[in-house]
Amino acid sequence: MSTFWRTSFKIALWVGGFLLVVGGIFRIFFVTPITPGHDGMAPTFLAGEKVLLWRDATLEMGDIAVCENPQTPGSMVIGRIVAKAGMDIEVEERSERLVIAGTRVDTDWSGEESFYDSALGREVTVRAGLESLGNTDHEIYVRDGFTLRVHTTVPNGHLFLMGDNRADRSHDSRTYGPVVASGCIGRVFMRWNPEAGRGDAMDHGWLDWLQ
Repeated sequence: MSTFWRTSFKIALWVGGFLLVVGGIFRIFFVTPITPGHDGMAPTFLAGEKVLLWRDATLEMGDIAVCENPQTPGSMVIGRIVAKAGMDIEVEERSERLVIAGTRVDTDWSGEESFYDSALGREVTVRAGLESLGNTDHEIYVRDGFTLRVHTTVPNGHLFLMGDNRADRSHDSRTYGPVVASGCIGRVFMRWNPEAGRGDAMDHGWLDWLQ
C-alpha cells in the first residue's frame, strides 16, 4: 500500500471515529431518536418513520413537542404546539381552521390529495393546506366530517397540542386535553429514514429538518 493510501486510510478512520464519538455525546446528552406509532402528524412524518428529539429544548408556538400524556401517566404524546397557557383556542367545525386569541390562523389550501391511512389500512382523500403558526409554515391534512370542534382556554402551566393530520383527532389535545408544560421533554427537529413507499411518495428525504 502506498504512503498516500495509508495516510488516507488513517484520516478516514480518524474522521469516522471522531464522528462516532460526537454522535454518541449528542445522543447521551442532547438528542433522542423516536419512532411514532401513528399518522397523527402526517404529512410531516408518518407512522414508522424516525424523528430526532432535542431534549430540554425551549418550546415555542408551532414547535413539535413530546410531552407526558395527561390521561396515561408514564406514556408520551407528540403534537404541534398550537396554543400556550392563557390563550383562547377554537377549532372551527366548518372551515376546519384554528382561531387563537380571536385571530384565525392563516391557511393556504392547495387542494385534495390521496393519502394511505395506516390505521384504516386504505387510501383516503384529504384536503392539504399550508398553515402559518408562530415561526413555522407546515402542511396539514383535513378530512370533511372528521373535525372535532373545540373551544377552550388553555390553563396556566399547560400547552395545547394538535397533530398536522387534523382528521386523526384521537392523538392530540382535542381528545386527551391540554398537556402540562413541565411534562414536555423536548422538541422534534429532524426526520430521517423515511417510511418505504409512503414516505418516498411524499418526497421525504433520508434526512430532513422539520418545522
